[in-house]
Amino acid sequence: MIQGKQIQSLLRRGLRGARLFLRAAVAFSRSFRKRYPSVSRVLGFSMSALLAVSILCTVFSAAGLTYALEVTVNGTSYGYVESRQVADTALSDLCASVETGADCAEVSLDTQLTYAVVSRDSLLSSEELISTIVGGEDKYRQTIGVF
Repeated sequence: MIQGKQIQSLLRRGLRGARLFLRAAVAFSRSFRKRYPSVSRVLGFSMSALLAVSILCTVFSAAGLTYALEVTVNGTSYGYVESRQVADTALSDLCASVETGADCAEVSLDTQLTYAVVSRDSLLSSEELISTIVGGEDKYRQTIGVF
C-alpha cells in the first residue's frame, strides 16, 4: 500500500519532470523564433487562421442540425416530430378517431418522447404521424374509421 510520503515524493518527481519539459519547450521556442523569425510569424498566423476556420465550421455545422422529438408508442418508434405540440395533437386526434367511443386512457397509448438530431426531411406532421401509428398497430387499424 502506498503511504502519504510516497505519494508526495511521486508528485514531486512528476512535477519536476513537467517543469523540465516546459523549460525545454520554452527554450526551443525562443531559439526557433530567433533563428527563423519569418517562419515563426507564418506559423503563428496560419495556426490562428486554422483555429478560426475550425470554429466557423463547428458553428455552421451545429446551426444546420435539426433537433426533434422521437415518438415511441407502446415501445415502437414511429418517427420524429418538430415539437411536443405536434405529437400531442396527433395523439389526441388518434384518440378522437377511435370508433368504439372508448376513452383515450382505455386505448392504452404508452407514449414516450425523446430528443434526437435528425435531417429536416425526416420530420412528420401530425397527420403523417397518425397514419404511421395506425399503419403499424393492428388494434388501431381495426378500431379507427376512415380519416
